[in-house]
Amino acid sequence: MESKVFDSLTRTLARPAGRRTFTRGLGALVLAGAGAGMLRAGQATMAEDAPATQCPSPLATPAAGSAMAAPAGSPVCVGVREVEYAIKPDRTSFTVGQPYVFAIGNAGEMVHEFIIEPPGADEKDVLKSADGKVAKAEDISPGQTKELAWTFTEPGEFEFACHRPGHYEAGMHVAITVTA
Repeated sequence: MESKVFDSLTRTLARPAGRRTFTRGLGALVLAGAGAGMLRAGQATMAEDAPATQCPSPLATPAAGSAMAAPAGSPVCVGVREVEYAIKPDRTSFTVGQPYVFAIGNAGEMVHEFIIEPPGADEKDVLKSADGKVAKAEDISPGQTKELAWTFTEPGEFEFACHRPGHYEAGMHVAITVTA
């Protein structure tokens, strides 16, 4: 299958100039969307441990669908931009039981992290799910986007924070509210 797709794109991109402009852009978009895991026939198509991207990066040009409501029970994408020394989420109000996928993009020049915790807490107080998963995305390099899937299980006041040395103290946290 991968070989057929790759060969089809190769033939499409080799067409005469009149049709090449559109198809070259489309081919580049398809190849970029497929990610680095797509290889020629006979090789693995995706790394088994590579997470599936569910949401658009907040570092990309804003997409028309990023603010659309998700069908009931589907995860809601929440874009979060991190810079020195601020966290800029698309929203700060959340609902218990609603699955969310936080797409955290580092638009800064330093490595950051993203933690969901009680207000004023430290990194040890990160929220944990019943199965032991933590609400934390670490080592987000400049220009990188990582995703964190999270469902809040209780209402209350919480915060998004970065606890890299000196970041929290410089103001890199933002209050959020979770309602029942």
